[in-house]
Amino acid sequence: MNSKMFELHETELGLHISRLWRGLFAVAAIVGLAIVLTKYSRLGDAAFLYIAGVAFAFLVARYTLRQRARTKQFQDFAQRMRLTYIGATVPKTFPLHKTSSRSARTITRAIAGDRSNKELLLFDCKLGYGKGTFFRTVVAVRGQHGGFGAAQFGPDLITERVGEWTLVFGSQRLLRMDEIDALLSAI
Repeated sequence: MNSKMFELHETELGLHISRLWRGLFAVAAIVGLAIVLTKYSRLGDAAFLYIAGVAFAFLVARYTLRQRARTKQFQDFAQRMRLTYIGATVPKTFPLHKTSSRSARTITRAIAGDRSNKELLLFDCKLGYGKGTFFRTVVAVRGQHGGFGAAQFGPDLITERVGEWTLVFGSQRLLRMDEIDALLSAI
């Protein structure tokens, strides 16, 4: 068993002082650049709009690249584990409407298959609205004596049972690939 499975790791959803300082520095640099460009260039008052547009485009590009990288990780994982990458849907046999993830606004990167004579499903989903929005990775198994062994008892992992299904997910966060691998290895 991977000992890292039980360490509490920072996630993209947590408060990171270093990220906060980097963000504040970036905002200060953008404002400073806008002031300099407004004063010393021909752009005039439109300089801030140009800089804001470039910053916005950068953030959109970064988000898109991160999403593509995670999708690629899931596709590679599915291929390596001999599972099927099914994209943005879950099988009809999965009782999503009975789980705590029933209010998922979007489902992405779903993988399904069989392992040790048990039906397996994992996916990312987006829950909540506005400032209460968060992402979650759900790993589910269906079969006799379903479960993930000791791997399901991480510091912020939640286990839920719905009918024949056992679900494990992080508390308002996406699971890393090594965490998913540890859960599936315990089946």
